[in-house]
Amino acid sequence: MEPNNPVSQIPIQIKLEKFTIKQFVQEQMPEDIQPNEQINFNHAIGIRVVPENEAIETHLDIKILRASNTQNLGALVTQGVFKIGPEAFQKFKELGGIPRELFILAINLTYSTTRGIMIERFRGTPLQNAYLPIVNPDELLQKIEERLVVKQQ
Repeated sequence: MEPNNPVSQIPIQIKLEKFTIKQFVQEQMPEDIQPNEQINFNHAIGIRVVPENEAIETHLDIKILRASNTQNLGALVTQGVFKIGPEAFQKFKELGGIPRELFILAINLTYSTTRGIMIERFRGTPLQNAYLPIVNPDELLQKIEERLVVKQQ
């Protein structure tokens, strides 16, 4: 945020209020799967403002696929709720909306927390070396924004 931007003058209060694993499925592993076999992850992320709770809510849906034949190996769905302080939420509302940086923060925390959950859940399984790739949360938000523009047209 730019120093002369009125949004940058608002003391931001944001906290992770709740993080939930909505779904975790690990399919029966094929007998021929190799420990270092390439695994693909298809992910979809959503984000929305929940005005009545003064919060940002994120939703991350991950499909885990075998790269060699796109066989489904599992899925993980997580949800994060990020509470914004009431004063800051009201000021953002008056200034036209929540700053983009807070959406990026919420996406980043959701994605990295989900990545950690996957590392913990896959430990000791054939998927223990499969890591959700590190991504730029700004690029994820841009994809969400592009989908919104397409829907509005």
